[in-house]
Amino acid sequence: MNAAGLIIANAVRNKRRTILTILSLGASVFLFATLESLLQYMTSHALDNGSARRIVVRRKTSLQDRLPQSYIQKVASVDGIECVTPMVWFGGIYKEETAKNMFGQLSCDPETWHSVIPEAEILDPATGKPAPQLYDDFRKDRQGALAGIHLFEKFGWKIGDQIVLQGKIYPCNLTLNLRAAYNAPRGGTDESTLYYHHKYIDESLGNPGLIGVVEARVKNSDDIPRLIDQIDGGFADSDFQTFTETEQAFSLGFVKMLGNLTMLVHSIATAVAFTMLMVAANTTASAARERAHEVAVMKAIGFAPTTVLRYLLFENVLVAFSGAGLGAAAAYFFSAQVRAAMQQSPMAFFFEQYQMAPAIAIGSTLVGAIVGLCAALIPCARVAWMPISTTLRRVA
Repeated sequence: MNAAGLIIANAVRNKRRTILTILSLGASVFLFATLESLLQYMTSHALDNGSARRIVVRRKTSLQDRLPQSYIQKVASVDGIECVTPMVWFGGIYKEETAKNMFGQLSCDPETWHSVIPEAEILDPATGKPAPQLYDDFRKDRQGALAGIHLFEKFGWKIGDQIVLQGKIYPCNLTLNLRAAYNAPRGGTDESTLYYHHKYIDESLGNPGLIGVVEARVKNSDDIPRLIDQIDGGFADSDFQTFTETEQAFSLGFVKMLGNLTMLVHSIATAVAFTMLMVAANTTASAARERAHEVAVMKAIGFAPTTVLRYLLFENVLVAFSGAGLGAAAAYFFSAQVRAAMQQSPMAFFFEQYQMAPAIAIGSTLVGAIVGLCAALIPCARVAWMPISTTLRRVA
């Protein structure tokens, strides 16, 4: 029997240990891949030319404090700004106050919204086909609403349906008529947000003349640093100082409200990787001791230590790769269940589109294989170069 045959025969003989090792590594990689995928999803969003050219102007003191409506025109008049739309987060209750019924609810100026977010494609949710004419229906209806396609699918909405959002932050209810759906096939904007007319909520609140934020599309993304300084500097001496940032930074602000997730997730992922290393190292060291006699026989019949080491490492890397691949595949295919679980949290609307990226699964598999190689290198090398007489005495 050749060396490869001995290696395979040993793996079959010790199938119980091999299976337990694969399952242990698989569980660790499953957790590692899931954590890294959630972190990547929360901290980085697909940016196309549209979203990369958007900035958000808000009150410097707090996101809860609002700005005068006059700031809309003042921001729009800044050289380098292409178009703007005011927004107010309503945060109302749909049907009942449960996490699964939460979704983004933002006001907008229907005359400019599509110019600010041009990557959004207007759809007929019944057919899923482009229907730009529906945007006119939304624009003309003071109580009209434009919702992401995921909301239509989730709640079974149809064009023409009327929904009621019960005020929780503001002392009013909004009765909205669903006029159009949108999606963002090129990325850059969330597909699970509902937009309604800013004038409607302003009137419902007694025309206070206040807005939450001003979202602006710039003519050139290279001008964003200058525009941020110019806008904030222009309001520095006013009673309503502003804080301007990119759309991506603004979105990440909501994630940061949950704490330093990056450090937390990376700490857990590091602990998981260390656990993988310990599991692999312990298994490899145990296996190497048990197979000392077998290695001595292989060397006695003419196999060089480097050849023995190569086959031992191949076996351990194969086991580690199998376990890591199993865990990564499970994490990828169960990401839908992870999304469903996250949708029971207060940030449910944020995870509507969560899906593990294939690169995370592939990378996690490679990490597992590398961990297996590193864990096996020293114990396998010691056994491979151990003198035959010493090996036989140890076994005896």
